[in-house]
Amino acid sequence: MLTALLIEQNEKDLERIQRLTDWDRWNAQIIGACGGAEALKAVLRLRPDVVFMEICLENLNGLDLISQIRERGLECEFVIVSRYRRFGYAQRAMRLGVEEYLTKPLEKDELERVLEKLGQRKRIRESQDINEQVFRTRKLLRNSFMEAFTGLTPPKDLSIETLNQKYHFHFHEGIFQTAILVVDGLPEEEREIFLPALAEALRARLDPICYEMVPLVQSCQRLTITMNYDAGSGVEERLSELLDVMQAHLHKRGCSGVGFCIGVGLPENESCRLRRTLDTAERAVRCGVLQGRNRMYRYGRMKFDDIKTEDVLTSTLLSEIRGSAAILDTRAFSYAVRSAFSPVSPYCDPAVVIDICHTAIDAVMDACAQAGYEEIGEEEHLRILHLLGDATSLAETQAALLRWTEEQMKACAQARRSSRPVRETKEYIARHYMRTLTLDEISRHVHLNASYLSIVFKKETGQNFSDYLTSYRIDRAKAMLRQGDMSIAAIGEAVGYADSKYFSRIFTRQVGLKPSAYRAMHG
Repeated sequence: MLTALLIEQNEKDLERIQRLTDWDRWNAQIIGACGGAEALKAVLRLRPDVVFMEICLENLNGLDLISQIRERGLECEFVIVSRYRRFGYAQRAMRLGVEEYLTKPLEKDELERVLEKLGQRKRIRESQDINEQVFRTRKLLRNSFMEAFTGLTPPKDLSIETLNQKYHFHFHEGIFQTAILVVDGLPEEEREIFLPALAEALRARLDPICYEMVPLVQSCQRLTITMNYDAGSGVEERLSELLDVMQAHLHKRGCSGVGFCIGVGLPENESCRLRRTLDTAERAVRCGVLQGRNRMYRYGRMKFDDIKTEDVLTSTLLSEIRGSAAILDTRAFSYAVRSAFSPVSPYCDPAVVIDICHTAIDAVMDACAQAGYEEIGEEEHLRILHLLGDATSLAETQAALLRWTEEQMKACAQARRSSRPVRETKEYIARHYMRTLTLDEISRHVHLNASYLSIVFKKETGQNFSDYLTSYRIDRAKAMLRQGDMSIAAIGEAVGYADSKYFSRIFTRQVGLKPSAYRAMHG
């Protein structure tokens, strides 16, 4: 409904405009009427869609009032209804965005013409607002799917029906295929804008011939796109255009010297195999590490030598990698990992390189967990995997892997050397976080004064006891939300919050999302 405020000093003129037409007929409602003295407060309080007003008000020029309202950012429309026909008034009103300047005595047909016009404009605005909101919601849902799909724990149900209902896709029976595009060495001024612009260029080329073309900019170096298309649409034949668009975009942005690589995964004819096309796209883009940059590799068309993962990661070498990680021996671990890389040839399946990286990372993560060191989160785990995937050579991949694993093992060794009270406090929290815990209780357990334990704990961990406990509980809750079907209230209780509303409030403050929104993004 169109809401209107009337600003008028003359009581007879005010009554006339109120009675001149059936406002309900035009889906309009007068929500207030006042003189000039109360006008500004009334507009700011009522926030009408339109203000009908006289120019000459008591101690106030109506055009000055419009200017004041505009300065406060209010988006209402104004209709001047005045006895004054001066050109200067009309000219200034137009500069203030006033489109209707009516003269008194106001006629019925003039008022109804304006109400109809204003009503149409409001309906158009509302329609645009709804469409924009739908677009933003759909984009958010699609991004949440792509982030989960490309993460460590992808959604379990990848049926077309579920994807379309839950994420507002328009998937159809047909072909599903993923491509990964990476760039390296972008100038600083291009790092945040290059890949989003490239995604739009690819969308313009491929979207018209796909059922769906869904891009995800994962970092300033990596863009993943997933396509769904009809087998007879010609998309398969036009995938070579990915290379053309990349080269043209680099040239257009003045980045011709920047290195890149494109990997295209296997085409799959079932949505439940979406993860396979992503995995093979990852293998394809890693060919750039082995065979050279500035090319596009299509996994289904590649021929590899006979080296397999089991030929490289023998049982003896696996034991050395895991054993040296377990005792945090960085030198022995580095030697074992380098030994695993040594047989890798330029034409081996990149899956071998990926398996070596995963084995080394998993060994270090397991060692840290066994040592009671804080868990390496999914975000950090994914970051190092992408860092290795975006490397420009095998030597760079190996160096980045060893640099990261050495940092983790040194941090874990440092944590092992932490004082007994702090170590025992962390262990106690890990065993009892699901119930009410106090610093007094733990101080008795570790045989220290509570005040002294608080000081030592803060000094060694950088967090006070309550903040550490909260972070630990929320991390456990995040894992439960990602992996299980427990209710949010049950999860809250399982991590030590009997009051579900309080749990939701703490979770939102820590994570930036409500538990339900976090589950929707990662479920």
